Amino acid sequence: MNDFGNLIVLLLSLFIGSVQCGPALELGASDFDTHIKNYDLVLVDFHARWCKFSRMLDPVFDEASQALDELYKDKESSVKLAKVDCEKESEIAKRYGINKYPTIKLFKAGKIEKREYRGSRTKDAFVEYIGKMLESPVKEVKDIDDLADLLDKKKTNMIGYFDSKDSPDFKQFDRVAGMLRHDCGWFAAFGEVAQSQKPAGSFQIVAKPPNVEHAEKIFTSSLKTHDMFYAWAQDKCVSLVRVITFENAEELTEEGIPFLILFHKPDDTESPRLFTEVVQKQLYPLKEIVTFLTADGVQFAHPLHHMGKQIKDLPVLAIDSFKHMYVYPHQDKMFDAELLKTFIRDLQSGKLHREFHHGPDQAIPVKQLEQHKQPVVTTTKTGQIHIKTVVVDKQPVDPKREPNSGSLELRGTPGVKVEEQKQPSTPPESQFVKLAPSDLRYSFRDEL
Repeated sequence: MNDFGNLIVLLLSLFIGSVQCGPALELGASDFDTHIKNYDLVLVDFHARWCKFSRMLDPVFDEASQALDELYKDKESSVKLAKVDCEKESEIAKRYGINKYPTIKLFKAGKIEKREYRGSRTKDAFVEYIGKMLESPVKEVKDIDDLADLLDKKKTNMIGYFDSKDSPDFKQFDRVAGMLRHDCGWFAAFGEVAQSQKPAGSFQIVAKPPNVEHAEKIFTSSLKTHDMFYAWAQDKCVSLVRVITFENAEELTEEGIPFLILFHKPDDTESPRLFTEVVQKQLYPLKEIVTFLTADGVQFAHPLHHMGKQIKDLPVLAIDSFKHMYVYPHQDKMFDAELLKTFIRDLQSGKLHREFHHGPDQAIPVKQLEQHKQPVVTTTKTGQIHIKTVVVDKQPVDPKREPNSGSLELRGTPGVKVEEQKQPSTPPESQFVKLAPSDLRYSFRDEL
């Protein structure tokens, strides 16, 4: 080829390279699934054009896309930034539960990362985040005797034993580790270090749960594809009982499921262990209606204060419904499975809220009511008669009367009183709802 031909080829290659480095991809129903599967990582900005925060992010996201295209154009890993206009692509938004804008989610090998991006919205922050997500979370174990000291004490740990780092089995292990990096601790041993822990010529993967007296779980299927191992690892890594911190509180509140929280002292490991065991053994069926959490009671002293509790009262169990907070009434039987089930179901039925407003449901003897022949509207529950409304002379109850003042005389019936237990007029307000996504950072769909 002559010099002129070489020049043409060079110019074409430069032109093609410059085209590849551009703004984020605009994706829709026709190409969304294809693109998120074709790249190792795709960071997607789910936005709405009417949202001011989305408009502010738009040029920054394009700058980050250009920087990442340039940074990774010659590397094995493929990375892309993309956008979805949720007003136009409502089905995609619905599929991923997008209810605030802009929401930024990461897809790895076509699977969505559970935690959405909540870092700074700058070009450099996006570039740094992608770099971290491309790093392997797997820590190499060079001496089996050191393994116990390396394990994460608060998470399930996945430990793999392989022939080498280049083996296809380890590559699948590493790939799933990247998808579940936040949910488990990931460790691997190779070669001679791993030989005593696995069958010859094969691999061994062990899931070791934290703080519970359960046997280790061993993965016994094939690693030819990562799907089966991903499903198994996800089941083991995503714990029924999670630890809430100020860092993940926004993420947890966004799930919208009430919290059952064990507040404990930082050096108390026994209470979280007992709580975890009763949840795993007895409360598992209730995981769809309540999120089981443990919390450092010193860090979260503010919610305790609102419930009338102090550090000296720990451990304390409570439910936060995102409207109100309710203290578990059987602190001396904190890990009684049946009492805990009743507590959770009383939240769902509204009983906890009703009793905070009106005190515990109490019965008036039927004979006493009949003696005075006063018409009473009642409801029956578990064989008891509960006062709902007393009607005597059609006159309204005095609105100036103090609620829960100790006793109420039935109107028109001198001498007949219903004793009431003094209770706060309203339960303490939720404190964790204040840690939910801020309207200073997002526009919410229900604002329309």
